[in-house]
Amino acid sequence: MLNTLEAADAVARLAVCALVREVTLTPKPGLVDERSNGAHSDMDVTTFFASAVALKPHFVACARLGLAHGGNPVDAEFVRDLRCIGREAELDMFDATNGVNTHKGANYSLSLMLAATGMELAQGAPLPFGPERSAHVLESVSQIGKAVLDEDLTRVRERKDAGEPLTHGEALFLERGTTGIRGEAAAGYPALRDILLPYLRTRSDGDSSDTLLRAMVRLMATLEDTNLLHRGGTEGLSWAQAQATRVRDLDLGHSELVRELRRLDAEFTRRNLSPGGTADLISLGIYFALLEGLM
Repeated sequence: MLNTLEAADAVARLAVCALVREVTLTPKPGLVDERSNGAHSDMDVTTFFASAVALKPHFVACARLGLAHGGNPVDAEFVRDLRCIGREAELDMFDATNGVNTHKGANYSLSLMLAATGMELAQGAPLPFGPERSAHVLESVSQIGKAVLDEDLTRVRERKDAGEPLTHGEALFLERGTTGIRGEAAAGYPALRDILLPYLRTRSDGDSSDTLLRAMVRLMATLEDTNLLHRGGTEGLSWAQAQATRVRDLDLGHSELVRELRRLDAEFTRRNLSPGGTADLISLGIYFALLEGLM
């Protein structure tokens, strides 16, 4: 049996495995996979591999931070320490990829997940987790996410009032009220909790690649993916959601599904659309599937 410190390191390895499993999942419309680079000319699977390796020690640090914090309430010091780890992780990611953004969103989400998982381990949770333990993790993630979001929204408004340049995500918040990945975290990742994880649990005894491809389509059909909004606006997002809804409702066999996703990959690439938010959620779903021993 692993002691708690070993368990914290083990869940960090699961997070790295989740990132690798996501990028090698093939085919994914508009996204980097083993078959194509999708709508991305500046990265391929090897870029993602290098990024995942660079993030690993920081994932360990997040899990250990949560382990040390235990069941204490989330406070400003904890959020500050977690932000510090996340910033260092992002710098190492960009260094490993020569400045290419491979895992910025996934790094944010998995940092919160690992810290919350460490908090759960500190309270005696054994591996693998059951669904109730995963639910506790997401509740803790929501608490951390709310604290981060409150700080960030205050900072964005102050920067705008001062005339400072904003990131794409910050501009979307001010224009549309879209809080992106931070809003998802503060809400406890509802698409992950209510759509993806129940689906993965009901199909855990089948072909994991087929299951993940179908899960991806389900997410694309409903998710307000900020990556799609950035690249294609509301029209691009609506088009992508409509395509995913159509494929989902066809209920194709595996071979037919793969052919349809390859066709969509070409069309997404032509339109320069990439559902990166969906990819990040798939990574999180894989993390929990590994955490629960489903894969």
